[in-house]
Amino acid sequence: MFKIVKINPNITAISLGGVDSNVYLIQNEILIDATSGLRPETLLDAIKKAGAKPQKIKTVLHTHCHFDHVGGNKLFENASIAIHSKDATVLKNKDGLASYAVFFGNDMSTVKKADIILADGEKIRADNLILEVIHTPGHTPGSICLYEPKDKILFSGDTVFSSTAGRTDLLGSNETELKNSLKLLSKLDINTILPGHGSLVLGDGNAVIKKLEKQVRELS
Repeated sequence: MFKIVKINPNITAISLGGVDSNVYLIQNEILIDATSGLRPETLLDAIKKAGAKPQKIKTVLHTHCHFDHVGGNKLFENASIAIHSKDATVLKNKDGLASYAVFFGNDMSTVKKADIILADGEKIRADNLILEVIHTPGHTPGSICLYEPKDKILFSGDTVFSSTAGRTDLLGSNETELKNSLKLLSKLDINTILPGHGSLVLGDGNAVIKKLEKQVRELS
């Protein structure tokens, strides 16, 4: 069963649980990540229950190229697909290994490739809301976080979770890059962390980031 949490009037969090990524609705027209797509009716029903119409989603922003985040983008036929340049080739080449689609017993054949290539520092606008793209490699070469400065919200993908940092033992991962990414994030003013999986951090995100940055640094 899915869970819906209203973060503020502009942002809604949706969790299907299991292996699927969390997804986030922005102004009911932008979707951050898209789950694996292995439970399509559940995802679409959750989006409708959250007050949005799947056919009116204009853009799907991917935090990285792993199948549990991109597999469901095929469900949004009218949406443009956006991802960082260093992960875009995984979608273009239908790479079942780099995306870990094979891990889910699946492939990338139906996953939509990128229409929009994102770059570090780019700003994405939805009415009066701004999302800043922050390139945070480590989990994958093209991993990004999205920062909303007004309410100090970080959409952290699989770079940061509520109690741990992203894995670096996967194909394309890099521990040194992840450490540098956490150091970069520790300099931001963050209140809320909305991660790719698991629990949301609804307050004092700065403390969480700094704790994880220290943990990763001390483990090396």
